[in-house]
Amino acid sequence: MSEISEIEDKLKYADFLINHDPPYSEAAVKQLLRAANKLVHIYLKLPSYASVSPILASQKLSTGNDVEKKFSEDFLKLWKLSIKPFVTKEEALNVYKAVKAFLDYYKAQR
Repeated sequence: MSEISEIEDKLKYADFLINHDPPYSEAAVKQLLRAANKLVHIYLKLPSYASVSPILASQKLSTGNDVEKKFSEDFLKLWKLSIKPFVTKEEALNVYKAVKAFLDYYKAQR
């Protein structure tokens, strides 16, 4: 399974969790964080043994174009949401849209 497929699977699962009644927003955010970390990892071409530092990745993305700058902000929001005890459906949906948009941007750039 390719890395892109893994990210897409995590996004599908997060979408399911967000749209479940009642929504499982906290679990969705964890899936989105995994997907975003993997996406940042391949986008920044980090070595396979490297882990993603949210601050350093955000700083690197913030020096890029408008799409990268926007995702830089959303990436930090996602990390902050991941430690919140309660996440609303709207918050989870917003970061879902951000990760999905950046994935679409990455796929268009390849």
